[in-house]
Amino acid sequence: MLNPLHEVRDEQHKERLKKSIKENGWEGAPLVVMNEEQLITGSHRYYAVKDLEEEGDFLEQDIPTIEIEEVFEEAVLDFEEIMEENDNPDINLEFGLFVEVIRHLPNEIKNKYGIDIEG
Repeated sequence: MLNPLHEVRDEQHKERLKKSIKENGWEGAPLVVMNEEQLITGSHRYYAVKDLEEEGDFLEQDIPTIEIEEVFEEAVLDFEEIMEENDNPDINLEFGLFVEVIRHLPNEIKNKYGIDIEG
C-alpha cells in the first residue's frame, strides 16, 4: 500500500483527476515513490484512484510508479550519495532536509515527474 505525502488539499482537483482517470485511464507520468511505498508525488492522483477503487473502477496496484533512485539516475545523479551528504533525512520527520536532496534534480526532470515539493 502506498503512503501519500499529504492528505487531499484540493477536493475539486481530486474529483477532476478521478473523472479523467475513470474516462481515460492513467495519463501522465508515473508517481515517484521511495522504498516502494512512500509517495513523493501524486497525492491527489492517489486519492482519486482510491475513490475509484472503492467503486470498482481502478486498482491501486495499477498505478504506475518509479523509484526516486531511478529519477536521480535519469538525471545522472547518485541518490544515495546525495542522501548521505544530507545526513540521510527521513522524508516524514525531516522534510525540509529531504527537500534539499530533491533540489539537486534539474528542473526538466522535476517537471517531467511533477516533483514540486518545497520545505
